[in-house]
Amino acid sequence: MKERTLRLDYTHYDLGNQNLTLQDYTGLAPGQYALMRARTSGDIVKAGFNFGF
Repeated sequence: MKERTLRLDYTHYDLGNQNLTLQDYTGLAPGQYALMRARTSGDIVKAGFNFGF
């Protein structure tokens, strides 16, 4: 008997938010800075098919 399987995996991840302050350390624009917010999240979908003979 030949065995066949189908597989589907779904993963959602959320690593949260981070607020960053970027400053000018080159000396070209003293006192200048920028605020940045980064969010790390995403989705992963994996599919597989196994066939035995």
